Amino acid sequence: MNDILIIHNYLWSHYKAIVFSKLNNLCTDSGISLHVIQMAESEKRRNGMGEFDLKLHNYPHSVLFRGNLDEINFWKRFKFLYKEVKANKATVINIPGYEDWAVVAIMLFLKISGYKIVMSFDSTKLDYKRNLLKEFIKSVLLRVPNSFLCYGQLQKDYLKSLGVKDENIHFRCQATNNKEISNIYDKIAINRNHNSIKKLLYVGRIDDSDKNIFKLIDIFDQINNIKWELVIVGNGKDAELLRLKISKLKSNISYYKGVGWEKVIEFYASANVFILPSTSEPWGLVVNEAMLCKLPILVSNHCGCYPHLVQDNVNGFSFDPNNIIDIQAKIEFMMQNDNLNEMGQKSFELIQNYTPERSAQEMYNIFINKYITK
Repeated sequence: MNDILIIHNYLWSHYKAIVFSKLNNLCTDSGISLHVIQMAESEKRRNGMGEFDLKLHNYPHSVLFRGNLDEINFWKRFKFLYKEVKANKATVINIPGYEDWAVVAIMLFLKISGYKIVMSFDSTKLDYKRNLLKEFIKSVLLRVPNSFLCYGQLQKDYLKSLGVKDENIHFRCQATNNKEISNIYDKIAINRNHNSIKKLLYVGRIDDSDKNIFKLIDIFDQINNIKWELVIVGNGKDAELLRLKISKLKSNISYYKGVGWEKVIEFYASANVFILPSTSEPWGLVVNEAMLCKLPILVSNHCGCYPHLVQDNVNGFSFDPNNIIDIQAKIEFMMQNDNLNEMGQKSFELIQNYTPERSAQEMYNIFINKYITK
């Protein structure tokens, strides 16, 4: 029997691997047992964004399915998950939200069976247009968990709007592999900013349904500043459309297929400003990465990270992703700014508190202080 059982979507998340490994260290030191169920290796939209790195997963875990989670049908997911949960009985069980109906079914089973449930919640009210019926169903489902772990204020506000009590909502900071990213960056940053052409960088999925990349391209093309290049890095369903669009423009825009998390640091190191224009983004961990690489940031106010990581005119700016004038004004301001290095240094200082150690400690505190007594 395990004290803490975590159900997680897929093994691909290298940043979660670091957090879970740190959490396991805390548990081991306290005589607490931890097990993580990874439901699959990855998901289809992550294909081409680098392989998962097993050496980062230094915690007890099992993987239910090889391949992509979204290629496994509901009944198979439920059957295997039910079997694994029964085999790993725990005092408290952390589940990954309500988007997967197999997880919802398991949650209801756990509630009936008397388990303590902590739900990880990363949605915000700004993610998508809200349907009243769906919002009602969510408000009913959210009565089931005992507690909630969320990344920041936007998630908390959304939970409260759905009827969750303030005392049941807890923060777990979103963090990446800070030390390793900084180490790699320091080794290659010597060549940074030596190019005569400055670079505005986007890293992420190539999916215009929520990443807002085509609008960014149109705005950059309109600005037409020959001293700047827009660099886009990533893979996704709209990659070919992106290439076609870029080929028709005269502006200095470059597209590179996605690479693993270690290689992408080379793009951060050669950039001058990072931008994330998403219309929907639970957090935006690429912003953490960019800040660790001492970049000033431009971040959509629909991204969960913006209230916590963006300080306007200190390390960058936030903007309305649906307002072309606002986006263009912020980009042009950065293009004319002589203090980019100073803003990048502020980014680096601000991100120092968002560590996997802190994230693991915050998870540990909730599990231990509320549900486990030793």
